[in-house]
Amino acid sequence: MKNKSRLYRVSVAAALAAVCIGITACGGEVVGRNSNSIEVVSGAAVSGSGISQKKDKSPESMNDTERLISALYPHTNSRFLYKEKMGKIEQRDLEGKVIQSFPVPGLDTGGTYDKDFEIKWVSDSEILYVLYRERGPEDDIVLELWCVPLKDSKEGEVLNLAGAEKLLEEQPEAAYDIFVEYANSQCVLYSTYEPAYYVEYDRREKKKVPLDSSHPNAKWYPLSGSITGEAAGKTVMCSLERSKEQYPEGIYVHEAGSGKVERINECYGSRWTQFHGTVSDNSILYTELLQEPQVLGKVSYDIWCYDGETGKNKILLPEKEWREFAGSLEFQQLWADGDRLYIEVFDEKNGDKFTIFSCSLADGKGLRWEEELNRYLHSYDDVYIIGIEAGRCFYEAGDYDKDGVAVIEDRYCYRFSSGENKKIEKNDAENWFWY
Repeated sequence: MKNKSRLYRVSVAAALAAVCIGITACGGEVVGRNSNSIEVVSGAAVSGSGISQKKDKSPESMNDTERLISALYPHTNSRFLYKEKMGKIEQRDLEGKVIQSFPVPGLDTGGTYDKDFEIKWVSDSEILYVLYRERGPEDDIVLELWCVPLKDSKEGEVLNLAGAEKLLEEQPEAAYDIFVEYANSQCVLYSTYEPAYYVEYDRREKKKVPLDSSHPNAKWYPLSGSITGEAAGKTVMCSLERSKEQYPEGIYVHEAGSGKVERINECYGSRWTQFHGTVSDNSILYTELLQEPQVLGKVSYDIWCYDGETGKNKILLPEKEWREFAGSLEFQQLWADGDRLYIEVFDEKNGDKFTIFSCSLADGKGLRWEEELNRYLHSYDDVYIIGIEAGRCFYEAGDYDKDGVAVIEDRYCYRFSSGENKKIEKNDAENWFWY
């Protein structure tokens, strides 16, 4: 089960209209039922269809395209990927080929906004999606979170449309959008957008519950998406509780369904600090913590690592060490992928260039410049690094026009293992990163 981190969406893809990462998820190579009737539309098979695929695919059994798309696209399970298409939920194989499509439960009742619906979570057992419903004299957009079970049939994996149900609603004054961070059979942890805060829904009690039962009125601001490994469901957040006697400002961890939070680090004014981080399997890497109240410039760039399995929180790479390596370059972003942690910095004195260096994700050692990648990044007038995943750096780049305005039209993918720098074309599998 896999979902893009909220942290990824917030800190990396904010320029892409706040969709996920996360953040993510949205970093790392790798986020009530009733009857059982089935309805399938547009079920035309593609090249043998693969509909009868019964066994889950392991990463070892996947071909290169399947592995790549599974790592890049958030709404996949071990068999298929799912996406929105023309008001239906479209099922594709892990190479991106269309298998069949399904009507969206709840969409046929009308009154939906032109955006209609958006998939928010896919696992081997269900799909969660949001319906954007127009309601009231002001045509406010009410958010409805729905789930539809997945089940095996003689046709393969299909949506149990009759088993679909609406889980909850968010009113327009409470949320502009919903991002599902983690879901299991007991609970759904999601974050809202404008205002941004975490909410947990108990699926057994069919109601929203406090993240910390000892302080039911506390609000929590999302700082990361959910860990995806053995410690799945753990997220990093900060407190929005005004009473410092109850919740001093700082960094906290919450495990979905636990009913409690744990303070792991000190950070003053954490809601307004440019917290940066990335999720990698069972760990969350983060930095840029405001260390002194009332002194906005006193920010620490020590890079911390929180281990979701052990609960240990430690400095992986002290700021002093990477400053000795990288000098005074301005910190930009973190990405964890494979066994490396990649750090993006900005060189204002050298033509406003973005540059990448990395270290070992295990111990913070082995600092090195990614020289071949940087050579490509520096060859364009303007570059925007979208993310690093699946052993690749994804970025958009362009040059200045005659008026001196940067025109960024092309997508690129740099592969660390081979040094290949590829311009991404329309039908390339790498395009699934932008989905």
